[in-house]
Amino acid sequence: MLLFLQWGSPYLNARRQFRNTPSAHGEITLEVEEVGLHFRSANTDAAVSWKHYIKWIEDESLFVLFSSPLIFVLIPKRAFDDGQLPVFKETLREKIPTRQ
Repeated sequence: MLLFLQWGSPYLNARRQFRNTPSAHGEITLEVEEVGLHFRSANTDAAVSWKHYIKWIEDESLFVLFSSPLIFVLIPKRAFDDGQLPVFKETLREKIPTRQ
């Protein structure tokens, strides 16, 4: 049970958070800027400073940027072309401290 709470609960929380957020289902554009990230959609226009993020991780298909242990933003790798992907990854390394 303890293992489920540690490993399964964040996954289920992420799925629930995505399903219950209608604005997450539309097209969102992302501008990577020196001061942070700028998200735009039909419902959102938000600039988020790099200082807001405490860590980031990646897997084969997406980046996850955490602003707290349970609050995060998902950025799919398919949103980048081949030249942008390594630049974005290097920007994350520079701007968000590595804390595990």
